[in-house]
Amino acid sequence: MAAFLRQLRWELRRLWRRPRTYVGFVAALLFEVLLYATLGLPVVRAQFLRGAATLHEHLKLGEPFSALSNAVRVTGQTIVFIGGVSLALVAGDLVARDVEDGTLRMVFCRPVSRTSVFFQKLVACAVYSVTLTSFVGVSALLLALVFEGTSGGLVVVSFRESILGAHEFGAGIERYVASVPLLAASILTVPLLAFTLSCFPMKAATAASVAVLVLLGDWTIQSFPAFAPLSPYTLTTRIVSWRQMFNDAIPWLRLQRNYSELAAVDLLLVVVGWLAFCRRPLTSR
Repeated sequence: MAAFLRQLRWELRRLWRRPRTYVGFVAALLFEVLLYATLGLPVVRAQFLRGAATLHEHLKLGEPFSALSNAVRVTGQTIVFIGGVSLALVAGDLVARDVEDGTLRMVFCRPVSRTSVFFQKLVACAVYSVTLTSFVGVSALLLALVFEGTSGGLVVVSFRESILGAHEFGAGIERYVASVPLLAASILTVPLLAFTLSCFPMKAATAASVAVLVLLGDWTIQSFPAFAPLSPYTLTTRIVSWRQMFNDAIPWLRLQRNYSELAAVDLLLVVVGWLAFCRRPLTSR
């Protein structure tokens, strides 16, 4: 165990020394600032209110542009369009890049098993995923407070996801904080997919690209009304389960089902990746 932890520290140190590791943080922060600036435009707010004003007035939901409400919107958009891509790029590098650079051949000059190295890289992938997701959640909330202040509560309405929630500011903060760990658990499937693909004989860019294409294709099927009959079977439907925390009554059974299914997918990806890694040649093709 001591040797495993020592090698894990070395793997994490290598991960955080790569410039690409920080691209996701910078891109996410810039994207959030852009979204908040756009949400502040009068024409954007007027267009939004045309469709939502009647609903909010009828249900007495409160201010639709409060800090917490905007934080939920921006977090969801950022983690899909920026977080997913950034996580796939870094996770796709963990094995494939080391094979291309010859680093893995040097690693196996020592008495270390492939299984041990695989799980060190797997833990590094999970640590990066949780760190980036937490950064997105925290930075989105802080920027929302800067742009909107502390007036208003938390309002989330999505008939497609069966979400209807309105909370005071204090309760809204508690719901938002509780949702971030669920978001991290949800999005972990994306870097795991890229990591698993990188365990096969392919380039790092190919592994990341395939993972991103799967994410975008799945999101398209889940989002477009024409594909509504297929929506319940998509990964995105399960990934956005973190938003159920904002329901007035949290559907715990739905959360348990969705996260159990995501855990099964994650476990399958880990097993497939481990089998591929144990058989992968240590030279790039």
